[in-house]
Amino acid sequence: FYGNTYNKVAMLKEPEITDILKEIWTSSDEGKKKIKLSYVKQLPSYQSLLQKFRGFEFMLENEIMRMLDEVRRLDESPYHLDTTKDKIGHKIMDTISYDVNFGYRT
Repeated sequence: FYGNTYNKVAMLKEPEITDILKEIWTSSDEGKKKIKLSYVKQLPSYQSLLQKFRGFEFMLENEIMRMLDEVRRLDESPYHLDTTKDKIGHKIMDTISYDVNFGYRT
């Protein structure tokens, strides 16, 4: 590993996750009161995820808390918006990379 950490990762691609993320971003864009975890837990999408991933509520809560945190810190790290490609990129060395992702912000 030469000093790098080994992080086990499983990417979940469920429509309910997309629904929750859209709800968080939409509320943020509209300037509504900051969404809290208790609000998200009442959404039908969240209840559906609980049924799909029984025993992993701690993981769902943790990831939703990350979503809520990262939407509030969107502009902390500079990014490049390419409107022709409809992509968000980040400066890596002397180029813009569209393959890098920073959590739920990109």
